[in-house]
Amino acid sequence: LKQYPDAEEHIKQILNMMTVSALIDQEQNKIDQAIEKFKTILDSARSKKEDAWIGITSGNLAYCLFLGKKYEEAIPLLEKDILLSKRTFQLGSAINSEITLSEIYFSLKDQQKSFQYIDSAKSHLNLLTTINPANFRIYMNERYRTAKLLGMLYFNKGDIINSNNYLVKSVALEDSLRQLNKVGEFKNILQNIQFDKQMIEVNELNSKIKEKQLQLNQIILIAVILTITLIAILFLVRKISKVNRSLNEKNAIINEQNHSLEKINADKDRLFSIISHDLRGPVSTIQALMKAFSEKRIPLQDFETLLPGIVKNTNNLSNTLDNLLTWSMSKNGIQLVPEQININQHILQILALFEEQMSLKKITAQNNCPDFEVFADKNHLDVILRNLLNNAIKFSYPNTTIEIDGFDHGDRIEIRIIDHGMGMSKDQLDKVTNNELFKSGTGTSGEKGSGLGLQLVKEFVEKNGGKFYIESKDQQGTTMCFTIPKF
Repeated sequence: LKQYPDAEEHIKQILNMMTVSALIDQEQNKIDQAIEKFKTILDSARSKKEDAWIGITSGNLAYCLFLGKKYEEAIPLLEKDILLSKRTFQLGSAINSEITLSEIYFSLKDQQKSFQYIDSAKSHLNLLTTINPANFRIYMNERYRTAKLLGMLYFNKGDIINSNNYLVKSVALEDSLRQLNKVGEFKNILQNIQFDKQMIEVNELNSKIKEKQLQLNQIILIAVILTITLIAILFLVRKISKVNRSLNEKNAIINEQNHSLEKINADKDRLFSIISHDLRGPVSTIQALMKAFSEKRIPLQDFETLLPGIVKNTNNLSNTLDNLLTWSMSKNGIQLVPEQININQHILQILALFEEQMSLKKITAQNNCPDFEVFADKNHLDVILRNLLNNAIKFSYPNTTIEIDGFDHGDRIEIRIIDHGMGMSKDQLDKVTNNELFKSGTGTSGEKGSGLGLQLVKEFVEKNGGKFYIESKDQQGTTMCFTIPKF
């Protein structure tokens, strides 16, 4: 109702009409009906916290209860009306409640309280007349009731003079009231006409309020439907967005896998191209020499001089095949099996495999690595050390030394293999760092290679939780470094 500016005023008009209706019931002696109407009005007054309205309505309800001889219910309401009416300067209502309380206590034969309330009512009536002489006529009925009750109280008290004075005054006031009532009856007719007119207006107003409320309910319903629809759309959009995000993530994974697969296929094709070239040369050479020797086109003495070259080609073939097999196994996801290993002892075992190669090139190895314990896969460590040492020997110049150093960095061990050979170009270093296959250069004694070894070293070092890096300059030697966890 707050949405309609005149609603509060209309409600007050409705309650005023209900008050008039209740008073009419009271005059027609429909006491119970009047009591129910006054209770409804009182509840509304309390909800709006209108003290003046609460006081007046409490007095009207209490008077009806008094007429219905429901004294116990009437007394607290009358007392409350007196308190609130005095607080809000509604003395007319307070006077009526004081007279009614005096009449109740007179009926209950409590002369003292009856005198107390009627004296207070008399004082308030005199105060109103002093303030405005017109109030004498306005409150004539209250003066009549007061004079009559004082006459009876003084009579019961035995004060005949005062009793007679007040009773005579009450008769005179009663006569004046009869004259006023004739005028009042005519006014009542006019009021009834006006009341009927107002009731018609009230009914029209109620119809308008119901119509507005119906419109408001329809608006609320539409708003609720729109809200639910919006929530459903948002939920659907969010779900679709989530599905799209999931599809995009899956597509990204698939694209990444496709990219990896393409790279693996490219690496495989390049690897087989390199290996087929590297294998074809040595195999063809050995095949031609053996055929020539079997056909006795090469003397035994000449064949013996060629044996070191055959051995060298055979070693290169063996190393290439070993790397190819290891690479194939790594791509098939061979499981890592780490264990505690004494890396110094392991280095010595791998060096023993290359004694003949180092002897042919007059290269020495200086192992400065302490007896460190590392935690790694033994087969992986074999591949790492074998390829790094083979690389160092292959690219070292004759009559040089390969140095092997070890350093303790707390939770990991660092191994450095230093050669004094041909070194590596920046392009080769970048390809190792980016896991790209490249054609290995020819060693200082013409040794061939596939370039696969360093790729395996980097992959296996990282699988075992370490890092692999190279420090090298062209024609200034190379330092191969890797770290491995201690535990």
